Amino acid sequence: MDRIFAYKVTLIEPGAVGTDMQPQPPEEQPQLEENLEALKAEDIAACVLYTITQPKRCDVVVLRVHTVLRASDPPPSAEHMIQ
Repeated sequence: MDRIFAYKVTLIEPGAVGTDMQPQPPEEQPQLEENLEALKAEDIAACVLYTITQPKRCDVVVLRVHTVLRASDPPPSAEHMIQ
């Protein structure tokens, strides 16, 4: 039986992550993470771990990761808050 070699490629599209690549100064990034407006590097690492630990039959093609709140979103109203 011939061996079949398959390559998996995953595109991970993160939202805002608290890194040096963001326009906000580093001292503001912890507050953005606390306000759920920025992801942590560990969040993206968890996504990478998820993709590489899937069974051989599974191919995660695209993984989009965003924060719960985005800096450009208006603040949630009280009626939309989870009780």
